[in-house]
Amino acid sequence: MGAIQAKKIVIVDGYSMGRELAHDLHTRGAELFHLRSTPEPPPVFRAGINATPYRADLGYLGAEEEAARTILAMNVDHVLAGSELGVSYAERLAHLAGAPTNLYPLIAERRNKFRMIAALHRRGLLAAEQTLVDSENEAVAWAQRYGNWPLVVKPLDSAGSDNVTICRSLEEVRTACRKAFGAHTVFAQPNRQLIVQSWLDGTQYIVNTVSRDGRHFMTDAWRVNIRLLPGYAMVMEDFELLAPESNVASALLRYTFDALDALGIVNGTAHSELKWTARGPAMIETGARLMGAAMDRDSYAAAGLKTQSIYHALDIMQPEWMNDMRRRSDRYLPGRHLTKVFFAFAGDGVITGVDGLERLLELPTFHAIYRTLPVGTRVHLTTDSTGWGGAIYLVHEDAALIKRDREQIRAWDAQGLLYEIDYEAADMPAETSAAAC
Repeated sequence: MGAIQAKKIVIVDGYSMGRELAHDLHTRGAELFHLRSTPEPPPVFRAGINATPYRADLGYLGAEEEAARTILAMNVDHVLAGSELGVSYAERLAHLAGAPTNLYPLIAERRNKFRMIAALHRRGLLAAEQTLVDSENEAVAWAQRYGNWPLVVKPLDSAGSDNVTICRSLEEVRTACRKAFGAHTVFAQPNRQLIVQSWLDGTQYIVNTVSRDGRHFMTDAWRVNIRLLPGYAMVMEDFELLAPESNVASALLRYTFDALDALGIVNGTAHSELKWTARGPAMIETGARLMGAAMDRDSYAAAGLKTQSIYHALDIMQPEWMNDMRRRSDRYLPGRHLTKVFFAFAGDGVITGVDGLERLLELPTFHAIYRTLPVGTRVHLTTDSTGWGGAIYLVHEDAALIKRDREQIRAWDAQGLLYEIDYEAADMPAETSAAAC
């Protein structure tokens, strides 16, 4: 393993997955500084950052050109995004500071979801048909002309399934547009334009990658088991780690690497969501940042796997180690099967008990549960893919045994035997109210 070289690194908006990245870089000797891309963080990030790994919090230094003067004087080695909010700001700042980043001419394609899909089409890659609309009337007119159902209505540049709705009629398109146009993104910005897309039918997958100088490495890939929810988009039930040598994983890898090239992602991480359609893999969208959902290193390690964040930290701090890894393979090589299971709340209510979570200890494949909610927390109908409520990790050599335990968790959750929830108390004051990031 190569010697670790001291690096000076700025993390922009390290509110969500940036916490993992800051930890993994700090433990490998990086000198870290935090920077905000906005004067104040959006409400969804009100918990702020974990200041422990950082040498200093630089606060907000203004627009990228202004901030670049400070960053240049600091002789920074890397500028990295710590959340979806910071992606474009971090890339512009890295470009101005001469630090490694993605291809600058395609910066808008990595954040604007309409331009992203258009870039994939130009490369000849399979993706949804789409239109960009300024009003519900435009959306309805396009849906009427397109004539195939269902359709998806989504914000142009939000995150976390925010106001993403699957529509099966013109009236549902109208309703979805009114809801989204009347709301702000999770980053507290108004929705001025929406995307209407064709529905990609098929199994959903996630592919996470780390790239350096245009050479990509697949850190992990997952089958995502989802449940469609009328009037909303979908509920994420669990992630099942793919066997990296499988035909599905290999095809997803080839498609995703081509998509990264089309979007100019050549340095750093990417989190790609795809569908396996009748015509093969098709991109839903890609984020030029780490995966936001659970990356709990101890459970990954129990499966013989490193998190995407750890691979990214190694690529920066110990590049020779990663060079050797890439020479041996272009993908992860776990030792055991791994599944993450998430909670799905049946409505609005208040948590009155958590003793039922001890049932998980009965499962032979149970490894750990992270980020559980305390008694008194107000919960809401699960309508997105944020994984709020906690992540349960199942790790074992026997994939069939994991599947059995996963189904048992789903049954317990549906019966209210894990969290005890008073759904009649939804309108009563609660001790804790939390929003998923």
